[in-house]
Amino acid sequence: MQRNYPGDFNQQIIRIVQDYPILFDRTHKLFFHDKFNDLAWEDIGNRLGRNGEECKTTYRNLYFEFGQHYAMKKHPELKVDGYPMKEFRYFYDMVNFYKDHIHLPRAIKRVKMTMKHF
Repeated sequence: MQRNYPGDFNQQIIRIVQDYPILFDRTHKLFFHDKFNDLAWEDIGNRLGRNGEECKTTYRNLYFEFGQHYAMKKHPELKVDGYPMKEFRYFYDMVNFYKDHIHLPRAIKRVKMTMKHF
């Protein structure tokens, strides 16, 4: 089924991935199966007229950045003067849906690793 997603490519990825729980729901029985994940990304790529690997990379970058910002909002003590320099542009596009699916301990770990190099 072909859908038309208005907005930029990042917003399209954010919206369309929500149709594929295998990609974000850790309790999904196929979450950790690369073969089925790859098929989902291929399908997403076809729906958006892009390469599935490009869609996967774009989504992961958005997800990681969202995770860091969400972790810092939940735990303000993680913020360091000057970081983050600006609000994550897509935070409010993602927060209502992804806040229930983010792996917060991993996001906190990424923030702490980033702070070491900041």
